[in-house]
Amino acid sequence: MGNTRPDRELSRARGEYVASVARLRAAMQSYLVAGVPLDPGRDSHSVPPWTADHVQVVMEARDAWRHLVATRYAYDQLRRQLRY
Repeated sequence: MGNTRPDRELSRARGEYVASVARLRAAMQSYLVAGVPLDPGRDSHSVPPWTADHVQVVMEARDAWRHLVATRYAYDQLRRQLRY
């Protein structure tokens, strides 16, 4: 039973990664629904403005991506460390 703690750590890390995937899916769905304009337009006068809601949705997606990358990196690192 010497491997119980590492197995628990790996299970926890995987759970955090799975949760971050769900968070990203929700953030990306919100992003798609919000219709954030990305087209820069023909010139500097035709760039569509972002509303406060657009900014909030984009920041949520950014944070979700960051969290996903961090949790996946931690999970992969632990797997390598434990040789899984």
